Amino acid sequence: MHLKTIRSTGLALAATLLGMAPAFAVTDGDLDGNTHPYVGLMVAQDAKGTPLWRCSGTLLSPTIYLTFPRMWELREITDPAELPTQLPAEGVIQLTDPATGQVRSFRRVASLFDDTTTFFIDHKRWAVWNLVHLGGPAHPIHIHMSQFQMLTRRAFENVTPFDIAVGGTNQPLATPVEGLSIEKYEEGWKDVFRVQPGEWVTVAGEFAGATGEFMYHCHILDHEDEGMMRPFVVHPSEVARFHVHPGGDHGHS
Repeated sequence: MHLKTIRSTGLALAATLLGMAPAFAVTDGDLDGNTHPYVGLMVAQDAKGTPLWRCSGTLLSPTIYLTFPRMWELREITDPAELPTQLPAEGVIQLTDPATGQVRSFRRVASLFDDTTTFFIDHKRWAVWNLVHLGGPAHPIHIHMSQFQMLTRRAFENVTPFDIAVGGTNQPLATPVEGLSIEKYEEGWKDVFRVQPGEWVTVAGEFAGATGEFMYHCHILDHEDEGMMRPFVVHPSEVARFHVHPGGDHGHS
């Protein structure tokens, strides 16, 4: 079977990529039936057949193997002059806001752990986090430092406008519909939220416990080790007054 490796993308505050039908997983060379849909192991060998390295990943189709997912941090494009003249464009996502029915455009500003920190939150301020997942396996997202409550869970009926090869939408994603009901065990204060492919989950929490640099990440070990982890900063109010970010907003949602 020929496997084509492509760049992985995703959103945090929007997560990974468009997934296809479940596939058999390969664990250390053995097919494991459908026990772990989408999960695979790629092994590189030398001419003698000696393994050189191996990498876990996601089977998007029989011919596309995603080496690892990523999270994107997005910043809204508010100036029409900054919109690309042609879509899809790499790193540009358009979606329809369910609260207003208006199309909103976003640009990727970070995806790797070492990229510049873009999330700054004032100490003792509340923040709403939007977690949008455009396909692939489910991700349990863990946000450090605070406790949160899930506000909404919506679902996109069609995510095909997201062009996997380019890494952007060719037209706005339609307004998401109401998703699965929030279960009893999901109510109350949590710091890990399971986000299924095609979902848009919003959570809210107060960042009052401490100040400094913290992390949020996928709680699947392979995923966080391979890049699904990003920092954010909680500022004391005295510092935040002198630390203005693009858009002039300290809190992010």
